[in-house]
Amino acid sequence: MSDYGTRLAGVAGSGAELGFGDHLARDRQENRNWNYYVSYTPNKAVIPTASPLAVPVSIVMDQVQTMFLKKNEDYGPDAISNAPFGVLEGLLTRMHDKYARAVHLVGNGHKTNYEPLEDCFRDLIGYSVASILVLRGEWPGVKHVP
Repeated sequence: MSDYGTRLAGVAGSGAELGFGDHLARDRQENRNWNYYVSYTPNKAVIPTASPLAVPVSIVMDQVQTMFLKKNEDYGPDAISNAPFGVLEGLLTRMHDKYARAVHLVGNGHKTNYEPLEDCFRDLIGYSVASILVLRGEWPGVKHVP
């Protein structure tokens, strides 16, 4: 378990059952300066394709889904559906905040106190998914999107 995973696991209800295989975590630390990762617990079969990106993309998307759903449990769907200036405006504001944070972290060499750069990008994907669900009328509590 990473240091971040250890800290997150201590947070009640965080859902941080972080458990990569030891060999994968070791490989990631040796090959890159990883300071964080979201657990990967396969919840569906990866359909083999000719693309060498099929498995890594599937892993990232599973991580995004896990993090998004756990954060949604903490915040609740009303955090998006009851945004003060409109649901899409609220999502765009959150996306801008994550983008600005990512730009800052890239500029300072990825030095973070808590939430690493990968998390910014996972959150951007999650907010994009939420935006699509809002547009489709599938987000709880959103009946009409102007």
